[in-house]
Amino acid sequence: MSATPTRTDEGIPIVKTSIKPFGTTTVFTGAGDDITTGDGARLLFDIADTDISKLVTLGFNTDIHIKDSIIIRESAPFGAYLDAYVSDANDNIVAKILNKVSIFGNGILKISSEDVMLIPSGYKLNVQIFNSSSKVAFKVAGIIQIYRVLS
Repeated sequence: MSATPTRTDEGIPIVKTSIKPFGTTTVFTGAGDDITTGDGARLLFDIADTDISKLVTLGFNTDIHIKDSIIIRESAPFGAYLDAYVSDANDNIVAKILNKVSIFGNGILKISSEDVMLIPSGYKLNVQIFNSSSKVAFKVAGIIQIYRVLS
């Protein structure tokens, strides 16, 4: 018997561990859901020099598991940061995911973890960008890796 992608030469099944929840598929998204999956609020922030902060709230039509994220920033001033948290249907914060993460500079900031976090349908992912005390205009965009149930 010869090895295959799923079995050794001896015919023993190859098992790979994964944090990906069973029955889900990987999706990279920059938006939440609306009536249509993926057509909700977008993770785009155009911060004006008069803004203290801006908040984007993402809702999802199904349970999702959030994994990693990428933050793309342009001209973010020293002192600018972001928070991300999950809230329930009554807007109570149930979990803080990112707390005062500095976004200073230009380019891509990757945030990764060995864990995944379940966000039940009806709960919201909130991302808030805060300007520095020097109040400078800048832009931020986000992409999140989620696992959602196969449909």
